[in-house]
Amino acid sequence: SDADFAATVAEDLITLDEIDLMVVLHTPGTVVPVSTTAERYEVPTIALDCPLVSWLTGAPYNWSYCAFWTEPDVAEIFMGMWELVRNQTNEVACGLWSDDPDGLSFHDATIALAEERGYEFVDSGLVPYGTDDFSPYIEEWKGADAELLTGNFIPPDFATLWGQCYELGFVPKVATIGRSILFPPAVEALGGDLPMGLTTEVWWSPYHPFESSLTGQTSEELCAAWTEESGKQWTQPLGYSHAAFEVAVDVLERAGSLDKEKLRDAIAETNLDTIVGPINFQEPLSSEEIARYEEDYPELIDYKDHYSITPVVGGQWVKGTEWTWEIELVFNWKYDEIPETADMIL
Repeated sequence: SDADFAATVAEDLITLDEIDLMVVLHTPGTVVPVSTTAERYEVPTIALDCPLVSWLTGAPYNWSYCAFWTEPDVAEIFMGMWELVRNQTNEVACGLWSDDPDGLSFHDATIALAEERGYEFVDSGLVPYGTDDFSPYIEEWKGADAELLTGNFIPPDFATLWGQCYELGFVPKVATIGRSILFPPAVEALGGDLPMGLTTEVWWSPYHPFESSLTGQTSEELCAAWTEESGKQWTQPLGYSHAAFEVAVDVLERAGSLDKEKLRDAIAETNLDTIVGPINFQEPLSSEEIARYEEDYPELIDYKDHYSITPVVGGQWVKGTEWTWEIELVFNWKYDEIPETADMIL
């Protein structure tokens, strides 16, 4: 994702193609510059698949609305998985993150919650893209006798890090990594048995008990259709790409007009059951969410009317039956409707 290029494309769509409604997905590097460009031109915007604290770095928003999960929610998922095996570890954790908006937001949220939960934490900070020698960090973790590893990287950088961890004899009992191991090809690229037992966040899967408002397909049916047509394994963004069209069609139908203020009002009034779960920009934050957000994430309070929180659970990669590597759901947190499909292993 190139933020400058994304902003340029957005500006061309607005000024040259004269679009009425912007739809944008996938990573802060794309979603934030497109949302802010649309904001500048007062174009109604539907955003999905961008962590919300990172998305709010582009605020103030009046024309943009986003549906996804928050970084402190993912920290809850990470810690929840650690708690499942806590009594089998020494409770010493370490972490390293890419030097970008995703990395920074995951760094802050994860460390704060880990220390609150009583873990001893070795914070190795942020690293630039393309780092090819992680040995100083690995030696630091070995010296601290860390048994839990977390971080957030672009996939090639984590592949380099994880391979060097094994080469240098650092094999933590738990490795919980954001972003890097969401896609099956990135997992397979680690090679050999290195993916076994890696844990990460899961935003959507064939196990999620939701249906499309457009086609009536279940999550499982959409994944099966994707595989039949493409020959490829399902991926998490598939559901969000589909849900983006669900929200856009719903907004256009309810607005009954291409007037930009009517479109914006229709987005703000969205309350739709989608294939990724309910998207409701008018649903108030729960008292539990307010308590978790208000001290460290005031922006989540200030812009609570511009986003909708979607479910996130914890998953673990294991050897598959249909595919080389498959992800099992091992921690569903507060989303009881999403089944846990396996027990977590070290």
